[in-house]
Amino acid sequence: MRSSLIIALLLSTLKAFSQPALSPDELKSRYPKSNTVLLLHYEEFEITIKKDQPHVERVAKTQIAFINDKGIGQSKDHVIYDPTFQNLLDLKANTWIYKDGKYSKRPVTQFHDRKYVEGESFYDSHMVRDFVFPDVVYGSVTEKEYTHEFLDAHFLGSFEFGYGLPSERLELIIRVEDGIEIDFKSFGDMSGVQFEKTKKGKTTEYHWTALQVPEYKDQDMVMDNGKHSPHLYPYIKNYTSKNGPVEYFGNLDALYRHNYSYVKDLSKDYSIALRNVVDSIKTKNNGDEALVRGVMTWVQDNVHYIAFEDGLGGLIPRECNLVMERKFGDCKDMANLLKNMLDYAGIPAYLCWIGTRDRNYTYEELPLPYCDNHMIAAVKLGDEYTFLDATGRYQPYGYPTMFIQGKETLISLSKDKYEIVKVPVVPAQKNTVYDEFEIRVSDKDLVLKGQTQMNGYAHSTNAERFMNAGPQNEKELMLHILKRGSNKCDLASYHHENMNNRDSTLRIDYEMTIHDYVRFVDNEMYVNLNFDKHSQDLKPDEEARTEGCDYLFAYEDYIDSKFVIPSGYSVKYLPENFSLHSDYYSMDIVYKEENGAVTMNKTWKFDHIHIPFEKVDELKKHLDAIALYQRKTIVLQKK
Repeated sequence: MRSSLIIALLLSTLKAFSQPALSPDELKSRYPKSNTVLLLHYEEFEITIKKDQPHVERVAKTQIAFINDKGIGQSKDHVIYDPTFQNLLDLKANTWIYKDGKYSKRPVTQFHDRKYVEGESFYDSHMVRDFVFPDVVYGSVTEKEYTHEFLDAHFLGSFEFGYGLPSERLELIIRVEDGIEIDFKSFGDMSGVQFEKTKKGKTTEYHWTALQVPEYKDQDMVMDNGKHSPHLYPYIKNYTSKNGPVEYFGNLDALYRHNYSYVKDLSKDYSIALRNVVDSIKTKNNGDEALVRGVMTWVQDNVHYIAFEDGLGGLIPRECNLVMERKFGDCKDMANLLKNMLDYAGIPAYLCWIGTRDRNYTYEELPLPYCDNHMIAAVKLGDEYTFLDATGRYQPYGYPTMFIQGKETLISLSKDKYEIVKVPVVPAQKNTVYDEFEIRVSDKDLVLKGQTQMNGYAHSTNAERFMNAGPQNEKELMLHILKRGSNKCDLASYHHENMNNRDSTLRIDYEMTIHDYVRFVDNEMYVNLNFDKHSQDLKPDEEARTEGCDYLFAYEDYIDSKFVIPSGYSVKYLPENFSLHSDYYSMDIVYKEENGAVTMNKTWKFDHIHIPFEKVDELKKHLDAIALYQRKTIVLQKK
């Protein structure tokens, strides 16, 4: 049976992997606006029982056609694999050269293996096999074919039915031996994907095909574009071993058992160093909440976040004593350290798995390891959980990091008990900016002197930017923080307080000049007091979209400005007041003339981190109305 299965697999592979069927002119006619076309992306899985375990091999092939001179520089390519989870059994690559009405093949002869050092991971166990396609010119087709052996059948990955270039053929075949049951979870619009399931002897074949798929474009201001593209996750539900049925995946209980296997053997033996640190924190903090805050603050201040993708080290937290000694770790390491410090302090703490907002699946939708990519800790004080994520170095106590707001977390309570809880979204009134300043005219310039106060995420995001900027970029960044990004701005002086004090209000005193800003026409002076137009940053770019808009955090922004009327001038015109309110945001602007000055009080409240699709057009119209209004000027005339 096994030999016939392999022969069938090879025959289908040879059929699918023939030379390109379409000429460059035919492709150009079919895809006139494209530089490159994904002619074929093909994956074929064979899942069998070997040594009483599921054994998985995958053959993959990709062909890309270059139908415009702009695309021909893309001759470098590679295959990435992780020896902890996969063996790269074979790799072949060719360039098909089109000449005189036919294609001829030029194979790649040199390959180079290296450690994967790109991205943000401090240490990564992934390997890369690099190569260069020869003679890539107009009309060429590059082709790579490789085989992976999966060392852990829990991780079969996903298959995409939409890419950032038009695709002629996308095909996935999974062949499964009797005694193994698989299933899959699909997402996005799969209406253009043909699916067929057939039984051939003792093998079941699952076959998906999509033809002439248009380019899939990510949408602006959508954090989870990947979820909305057409794709699926295949997985093994169960198989029959010599000792009977073995459950793999398919429900949340199975996922929890899998996740728990990575943390069940973590040590509870606390080092002297850990005990000394916690004992010191306990002497300075009375009460459970104060103690939790103290432990969280210590980890934020003393343990540096460094990403790891080191084989199983990317899944298993490192021992708390090692992290305490090294003073660095990834999200799992920091969560485990927090848990153990709090456990030792007498406050039960729990490890939690969670997916970030760019992986916006629920556990019901995707009870697989791909649902989450992050780990935090939690404590339950009273009836509510407090979530602790020390990777947010400047995060105030009690705030989740921005990128997990509103997401479900899988809380590990014991070997057989867990809980699904949604992390709260921090309300807008806890993320505030207050900007108060006085404005004076100096010839054609404006001189501003004021103070900005920031709380919550407004404080933490800017503190992180500021501390990472370096002295050479500090002044430019401060102009950005103060929302005065014009090239006419000159920041004369600034002073900040509490930049590193995450639980206090950030205060910035400043003085700046905006050059050549005032306009004079005959005996009249024109001044626009709306320097801050950052609400326009909330507007999505493209016209056509199918999803709502995502934002980092909800916030409230208050501006109180006082324009001192220059001597010899009086007010001729003030813009009418402005008020716009929706269920998701509001803007109020009020002008007044009083005590020799014009005051403008602006209140902008953005109450949600997601605007649903059906409200996006309304959002655009409202932001356009705000932009039009903010072009209005006050008019002064000589007495």
